[in-house]
Amino acid sequence: MKFNLSERLLAKRDAINLDVFRILFGLVLLFQYYSFHSVDFIDRGIIAPKFLFSYDLTPFIVPLPEGIMKIMMLITLIAPIFIMLGKFFKVALWSYIVCFGYFFLLDESYYNNHFYVILLLCFLFLFYSPKEFRKVNTIPVWLLFLFQFQIVVVYFFGGVVKLNYDWLILQQPIRSLMEINAPISPFPELLKSEAVIYYLAYGGVIFDLCIGFLLWWRKTRIAGVLLSIIFHLTNLWIFNFGYGGEIGIFPFLMIASNLLFLDSELLRNYFSKWFPTDKKAVKTSHHSILHTTWQFNHKALYFVYLFILIQLILPFRHYLSPVHVDWTGQGQYFAWRMKIYSKTVQIKFTARRFPEDKPVTVQLQKMLNTIQVNMMGQHADMVYKTAQYIVQDLENRLKIKDPIINAEIKVSYNGRPFVYFVDPNVNLAKVTYNPYGNNSWVMPKPE
Repeated sequence: MKFNLSERLLAKRDAINLDVFRILFGLVLLFQYYSFHSVDFIDRGIIAPKFLFSYDLTPFIVPLPEGIMKIMMLITLIAPIFIMLGKFFKVALWSYIVCFGYFFLLDESYYNNHFYVILLLCFLFLFYSPKEFRKVNTIPVWLLFLFQFQIVVVYFFGGVVKLNYDWLILQQPIRSLMEINAPISPFPELLKSEAVIYYLAYGGVIFDLCIGFLLWWRKTRIAGVLLSIIFHLTNLWIFNFGYGGEIGIFPFLMIASNLLFLDSELLRNYFSKWFPTDKKAVKTSHHSILHTTWQFNHKALYFVYLFILIQLILPFRHYLSPVHVDWTGQGQYFAWRMKIYSKTVQIKFTARRFPEDKPVTVQLQKMLNTIQVNMMGQHADMVYKTAQYIVQDLENRLKIKDPIINAEIKVSYNGRPFVYFVDPNVNLAKVTYNPYGNNSWVMPKPE
């Protein structure tokens, strides 16, 4: 039998996988709202800082009046409920995409990979229309494939970035993260043991590289699901301790995503016990799935291929730059570079009017919150933006023009000794920043 990729992708199939995943996905979004609410994100994360670190491509996204932002945050609570119920589904999706996407793009120091994947999955859900469980819903094969593909991309690229000297030879940043987490763990000695460190380092990279294919292949699917559950629960237990890394809702999201790979007939039979399905609808739908194609024409496949191409190319864009992506932060976002390094930073900015003046320490804590300061010390573009803000602030408040701004930023990268991140002798008020090239005021990555 001749294999025709277009016909396979355009064929119909039972949408039960997305029907069930949609409910759990909405529940995960509710957990995400709770996460924002519990840290008072709008007041402490947006209003309190004197300025925010805009992404290079979205400087026009700025804080709105407090009342409007709190309404938008409330929408991120209400919309997931309608997503779970399948009511006003597209309105709820668009509302969530706009509001959550707005908060996501306000400040790059709050970037998180699970925020990114949430928005991508919301986007894919726009091509899906829910129905009641007792009614058999159908979707094109390409839509479920894109959901599966997106999850596999997260895993696979998360493994690819670990194929480096620090991870494989030094077991970094695992060793540094265990040092941070162990003192507040119920089993401190266990987390610092060589067995656990090697298990997390090598087990983690093997898992990331292989799990997507285990889930895709029918014969290994159940084993893949079990491994996924164990892996994410382990991460939840380890990395939610202290500074070592708050991973938030990511484990729950990825555990729920296992539903996307399960056999649709088994899922249909299982849920029919609680939601009896119209047998006539099942028979009609089964016939249509086997013998008809989706109502979209072949132009839909251009979107499918474009989406796949973007997701495959975007994580490699840092190779266009001569700098080290994890040292400077250039090209680090939107690339699934998860838990790939550990940095401890020490930061001091000084300002003076003339070279002979005594430098005055800039009170960063009066401008930025703790998260922003810590992330700024790890990203060259944020250092540049901080210096530019200080220049503007001195001119506005004290009428000081052309001040001299220096920064003593020391970074311990993956457990190495502290070294300067930027040249402490360079006047940052006069430098320029190239997001795609080498910036001479940024010091080289330590060996």
